[in-house]
Amino acid sequence: MARPGQRPAAFTLVELMVVIALCAVLISLLLCAVQKVREAAARAQSSNNLHQIVLAIQLSQNQYGVMPPGFGYYPGGPQDPTWGGGTTGYGNLFFHLLPFIEQNNLYQSTGEPGNGPLNGAGKFYSAYGPIYPGIAIFPLKLYQNPSDPSMSASGTVVGSQTSVDGWGACGYAFNAQVFCSVDLRGGFRDWWANPEIPVSFPDGTSNTIALTEKFSVCGQPGGPYGGANAWDEAPNEGTTPVFAVSMFPSAGLPLGAAPSTGPATHFQVRPFPYASDRCHYWLPQTARAGSILVALADGSVRNVAEGIRPNTWWAACTPAGDETLGDDW
Repeated sequence: MARPGQRPAAFTLVELMVVIALCAVLISLLLCAVQKVREAAARAQSSNNLHQIVLAIQLSQNQYGVMPPGFGYYPGGPQDPTWGGGTTGYGNLFFHLLPFIEQNNLYQSTGEPGNGPLNGAGKFYSAYGPIYPGIAIFPLKLYQNPSDPSMSASGTVVGSQTSVDGWGACGYAFNAQVFCSVDLRGGFRDWWANPEIPVSFPDGTSNTIALTEKFSVCGQPGGPYGGANAWDEAPNEGTTPVFAVSMFPSAGLPLGAAPSTGPATHFQVRPFPYASDRCHYWLPQTARAGSILVALADGSVRNVAEGIRPNTWWAACTPAGDETLGDDW
């Protein structure tokens, strides 16, 4: 207690500066902790999204006997748009999965009269129908990766300067080695293929990547290698949610770029800024330091470390390559 006539004790300037410094340290620690919690939550959500998508692929096989193609008619063959007068859809993998991810109403909204036997019996569902671009502009939460730094708040492709600006964005990509027709070296043959468990996976479904993370906007906007990832798009270069397809890029490789198939197709880790030539749209990308999430054909989701050897990564991309996965898998 101060004596009569004596001024109360006060902080000195040094003491005040020490208190301010301690507060700044505590705030920085708190912000760091909050950021880690957010990153963990985003990773958990992305993992759940991948799990739900690959489960939808399995459900589609349970119903039709085969998985959907990378792009084409489903169910049915590439030259059978009305499935013998029944019903079929025409689009990419993510379009065909709509009825299996609680988006059947959206899928049904694209229905048009078929042109098969009996004066158009059956129904035909088109990814862009009945009015282009149709449902392609709809953002779908399940297809949005919360860890993707290029994902807009609206869930649509923004700022890519591609033909899909304003379309529903996708933070994931399907493996062309699984869902498309390829040769023994993994070279692209056709978008249409109906893979089937287990016959299409002699290497094992637990050893084959079906889906992976991929930025929704990637590459120099408006440039020759500007790209985007729209969930309803295929098979256009730079805007299709696909990886491991040898036909992209078709215009030749820019300096420092990696091939789109083979052991050198290792995913990119934090290619920032994403809207620049550092980001290669034909490869998968992750915003997390050191790893990427992938969904396997058996329905599981796992974390793949950045240090995985190129040969091991490519072996996990091929369902029938007869390779042995390394101890880094």
